[in-house]
Amino acid sequence: MANNVSLSEFVARAKETGGQPAIRFNEKEIRPDGMAIGDEDSTTGASQNLKVQLELETPAETVVYENVYTNQVQYEEDMKIIKDLLEDSGPLS
Repeated sequence: MANNVSLSEFVARAKETGGQPAIRFNEKEIRPDGMAIGDEDSTTGASQNLKVQLELETPAETVVYENVYTNQVQYEEDMKIIKDLLEDSGPLS
């Protein structure tokens, strides 16, 4: 069973594993409900939600960080932390 944690807790757990932990990273754009996109349509000005998920498997458990970002500034700040973590952990699995 996965243990859902905050981003800071996820980073701390990843660093506790020592070496280069295997971290899986997933990011996708979520469109607001009812928003249809055709060739002539544009999402300019429409709010876009971004879902970010990180997963770390340790011998004892699976640790997961998951968040849906609606604030671009918060997303960019957290992505700096995530990119640093992923660079430190080596190749993605």
